Amino acid sequence: MLSLRSQILNRKNDNFFGIAVTTRLPNLTSKENDAFKSDALHTYKRALEYLEKWFDYENSPFKMFSCLKLSELPKLTDLLDLAKLIKVHVNGDELYEELNLIKLLPNDILNNTEFTSSEKWVKFFQSSTAQLKNIKQIVQYVFSVPCSNAFVERVFSHMNSLWTDERNRLGIDTVKAELVIRNNITYNCSEFFDQIQNEKHLLNAVKNAAKYKFKSLQ
Repeated sequence: MLSLRSQILNRKNDNFFGIAVTTRLPNLTSKENDAFKSDALHTYKRALEYLEKWFDYENSPFKMFSCLKLSELPKLTDLLDLAKLIKVHVNGDELYEELNLIKLLPNDILNNTEFTSSEKWVKFFQSSTAQLKNIKQIVQYVFSVPCSNAFVERVFSHMNSLWTDERNRLGIDTVKAELVIRNNITYNCSEFFDQIQNEKHLLNAVKNAAKYKFKSLQ
């Protein structure tokens, strides 16, 4: 969001409307040129106003998440503030010791721009033999926050195709189970067959009538 606002602000301040437009502006009359620039600058102004209306640039909680980027070493005070924000209880002394272990992370990982922040954290946790329970709590919480609602909408889309009028007696637990399978299992039919034929306890559970609530109540 900061980058988006900065890009629009720079274009507005520099009267830049893209190279294609810039090369064609001299072909306009002076009056047309001024009219276009006025409209374009007004559009930039409205875009900035819209962003600032719906996103709190000064007090956004997401601003604190940036201390986990691992583009540089996080500060203890930032991590403590973040833990307080997300209401995760940590031991400050233990967190300090865990934070010092990040300094042992090889520079080729820490400074590698091809790795995402989450990939850097995975490599850090994999390379350390310590428990890292405090910093892991913070990282797990923050990286579980979806960056958009696309995944949620996809789940609802799957749910609508499952929970149809013809299947309106499906229980919530059944719908949940089908959604979990749809969104987490990536096997094709052959791979799934090979995987499940050795899962005897699962096959027995499928055959067992106990999975039906009305059977278990009889």
